[in-house]
Amino acid sequence: MILLNIFSNHLFLYYKTPLHLMGNWKTHLVAGSLGYLILIYLYKIQLTDSLLYFAIILFFSLFPDVDTKSKIQKWLSSFFFLIELFYILTEQYFECALIGIFVTSWLIFPHRKLYHNMVFLLSLNFIIYFLFGDAIAIAVSVGWISHLFADKMIIKK
Repeated sequence: MILLNIFSNHLFLYYKTPLHLMGNWKTHLVAGSLGYLILIYLYKIQLTDSLLYFAIILFFSLFPDVDTKSKIQKWLSSFFFLIELFYILTEQYFECALIGIFVTSWLIFPHRKLYHNMVFLLSLNFIIYFLFGDAIAIAVSVGWISHLFADKMIIKK
C-alpha cells in the first residue's frame, strides 16, 4: 500500500483503495496550492506576478464553501464587512449594494447549489474578465475549479 500524506494528514492516497479526503479548509488550500503550481508551470509566470495569483487562487479555493456555517464563512464575512464599510465611508453606495446582494446570496441558496455550479463560475468569470482581464479570470477559475475537484474526491461513508 502506498500512502501519500500531505498537509497534516488531510489528504490521503491509498493504492487499490478509494481516495479519502477530509473536505475542510485545509484540503481546499492544498488543492488551490496544487492548482497554483500547475498554473505557474504551464504559463511560466514571473515571481512578482505569481504572488498575486497565488493569493487569488487560495481565496477562490475557499470561496465556494462560503454558503456553509464554517470558518471560511466567518473569515469572508469579516472581509466583506470591511469592504462594505469602506464603500459606505467613501460614499460608493452602488458598489456597497452590489456587495450586499452578493453576501446575502450565500444565506439564501443552500450549500452546493449556487457556488458549486459551473454556470455560476462561467458567469462570474465573464464579469471578472471584462473588469480585470484574462490573467485574473484564469486565477479565479483555477482556485474555484481546484475547490470543486477536491469536493468531488470526497467519499461519504
